[in-house]
Amino acid sequence: MLEVTETLLEMHYHRAFVELFEEVFGAKFLRLLKPSTRTEGWVGFDQGWVRTRVPNQQLMRELRAYAEGTLPKPSVVLGYFMQFKVVHQKKRRSITDPPNLSPPYFRSELSLDASKITGISQHETLLRISKLPGADVSYCCPFLFHVDDIYEDPDLDEVKVVDVNTAPPGWATGGEHYIVFRDDTDAPPIWCS
Repeated sequence: MLEVTETLLEMHYHRAFVELFEEVFGAKFLRLLKPSTRTEGWVGFDQGWVRTRVPNQQLMRELRAYAEGTLPKPSVVLGYFMQFKVVHQKKRRSITDPPNLSPPYFRSELSLDASKITGISQHETLLRISKLPGADVSYCCPFLFHVDDIYEDPDLDEVKVVDVNTAPPGWATGGEHYIVFRDDTDAPPIWCS
């Protein structure tokens, strides 16, 4: 059976996010920033929606340098940076269950392993980018569980958008951490190890 992947989620919800940003800001006010697979390791996000005066390639170099701590401020006026995460339903008890929460519940695993190319985790990279003035950095956790669901129209009400800055401090690199939802209406989520 095919699994739902981050790439599939990005593709499925892309048009819905385009329409949302057009509705809020007007057509073409924000520019799409889509890092390549190789570049994503340096900037941490799957999709960005930015207002800037520089070309995308230059902005990606600036964001990389900012995440590395070698550039004081990239040329971003306004930016929405999103990292998609697959949501899994936990149906049975396990040692990784958060205290005071019994299955069924939903969770998305964070990427906290140090990258071989950057030396820091995806989560830490996202936290660094989130410190940029005008930046909003979030995990997008769609409640889409079956590959066949991509044939339905995307519904942004099914996507839980979680600000990376709401994570507990100290979760930069290392460990096993999750964003947990009691159900599909849970807001805010529970951050747990």
